[in-house]
Amino acid sequence: MTDIDLAAVNPQIRAAYLRAYEIGYLEGIEAGRRQVEAELAAEWAALRAEVLPRIRQGVPYADLAERRGQHDRAARQRHLLRERGVV
Repeated sequence: MTDIDLAAVNPQIRAAYLRAYEIGYLEGIEAGRRQVEAELAAEWAALRAEVLPRIRQGVPYADLAERRGQHDRAARQRHLLRERGVV
């Protein structure tokens, strides 16, 4: 690839070159974001697969709250778990 002296080319060529560079730069950022999101989704899926079965084997936090007489806290916990698709 040859180096381009942007100061020496006409304004239309300079504008086109800079626009192409900008498009490539922005697409690279977007590709990086997609990669990070995919990696985080895979990590979260693995974590859920490992941790959730262990959590389900124990006494639910909401039940413990009920035992302590914290009925509002138990209700909030049950709502949160339903909302997040855990139960």
